[in-house]
Amino acid sequence: MKSNDFEYNILDDGTALITAYHGNATELKIPHTIDGYTVTNIGYEAFAYCASFKSVTIPNSIKNIGKWAFAYCASLEKVIITNSIKEIKRGAFFNCASLTSVTIGNSVTSIGDFAFNSCTNLTSITIPNSVTSIGKWACGNCPAKIKLMRMKTFIKKPKKRKQENDNTRIRRNA
Repeated sequence: MKSNDFEYNILDDGTALITAYHGNATELKIPHTIDGYTVTNIGYEAFAYCASFKSVTIPNSIKNIGKWAFAYCASLEKVIITNSIKEIKRGAFFNCASLTSVTIGNSVTSIGDFAFNSCTNLTSITIPNSVTSIGKWACGNCPAKIKLMRMKTFIKKPKKRKQENDNTRIRRNA
């Protein structure tokens, strides 16, 4: 279905999933509702490769940001992720080269693999205590000065494996 600059699907629960954007706004405001349906999800690559917007306002109705949702948005500079969002999926903001600042709301519990990877100008990211899982390379290839101190909490150290009877060590990547 299409409404103004947005394409969307109606989910089984009667809410809307944004699947594509065809506008050219510089300050993108994702709507709370589309055609009377509450927007709860941003779908796979829904805004990927959009070059026009510099900032994104995500309404409190959104629960999940889909995989690669804003990937390769070259002009995107600032994102505020509201307190309603539970999960930022894999590659959601991958390679947003102009992105400098991200604020993540207190309801987010999971940040997927590569979520902010290759955001080469990202200098500020605020991760709340509610986040219990940060995926691989979530901030990989970002400036060295944003190496997240909190990420150390989430890096699982490999368990030491017992040696076999013949004193051969089992290698982790064997």
